[in-house]
Amino acid sequence: MANDLSIATVRLALGLQDLRARTAADNIANLNRSGTQTMRLDDAASSFLASIPELAGQDGLARSVNEAADAVRGAALQPAGDTTADREVADMVEAGAAYQTLTEVLGRQFALLRLSIAGRS
Repeated sequence: MANDLSIATVRLALGLQDLRARTAADNIANLNRSGTQTMRLDDAASSFLASIPELAGQDGLARSVNEAADAVRGAALQPAGDTTADREVADMVEAGAAYQTLTEVLGRQFALLRLSIAGRS
């Protein structure tokens, strides 16, 4: 059960990081266009991403997955104020690094599952 929840949590976090990077890319593309609005992840999605390293125990993990899923089902993007190209590039790089870290965590999780199923050879 805990493996299913941790994999679901990482999968959800990957989706949010992807959304974050795509939003930054859209913001960069529209930076010099008049009449466009800068967008950001809303507070619920952002707080979920920030809480991932602090999740402890199966109950906390299940609750966080459910809360994050509810946040993503709603409008996950909200209008933001003015921005700069530097800020947007920094957001995109940060989202990319977090995505890469999460894929590494997921890969290690699957390696442990493979080892537990196949045993040592």
